[in-house]
Amino acid sequence: MQLIILASGHSTRFKKFGYLLSKYMLPFFGKEIISHLINSYNADEVILVFNKKDEKSLDICPEYRFNFVNKKIKILFIDTHKNGPVYSLHKIRKFINK
Repeated sequence: MQLIILASGHSTRFKKFGYLLSKYMLPFFGKEIISHLINSYNADEVILVFNKKDEKSLDICPEYRFNFVNKKIKILFIDTHKNGPVYSLHKIRKFINK
């Protein structure tokens, strides 16, 4: 089973209220929200989808943040857009198992 986490949004409204971290990196019971998501599902593979503009973000820092999880994780960066989550899925369609 694949778990696909779309974290490619802008978080504009969220950051307008003063949050500095992206939503998925906020701490929740001692771990980032994204870590809870990854560890909550019995997935063979996890696909994380981020914006290209976040590729160098310290929020993500994939080589550090996600190496502790004992799952196969694929990190993808897509062009920034405002077309919604279905469009994001369309952009990564070749990575989704049929």
